[in-house]
Amino acid sequence: MTSHVVALLFAWVLVNQAGVPIPVVPSLLAAGALAAQSRTGLLVPVVVTVAATLVADLMWYGLGRWRGPQALALLGGSHDARPPASKAPSDASWRISWAFLFSSRSFQE
Repeated sequence: MTSHVVALLFAWVLVNQAGVPIPVVPSLLAAGALAAQSRTGLLVPVVVTVAATLVADLMWYGLGRWRGPQALALLGGSHDARPPASKAPSDASWRISWAFLFSSRSFQE
């Protein structure tokens, strides 16, 4: 795979993971086909994809850590991210929330 294909794949996955609704599956299939055709193996596209995903996830984490309530308000969420003390979620509801969060991350498109 050439360097501009690797850079394009990184940018495409990064933009998708940053929140822009662009289809990333066709680009991953094309990158896999190019890797098979050029005999470079599947390691390069996988490493580039994982790196782009980690960069986007760290960006979202940093934004939430730095300006959590303001970011939620900007994205249309609640102004106060903390639940009231009288309505604190139970342990079971937190487990359900985490299960939904991690199961929904598996399906990007």
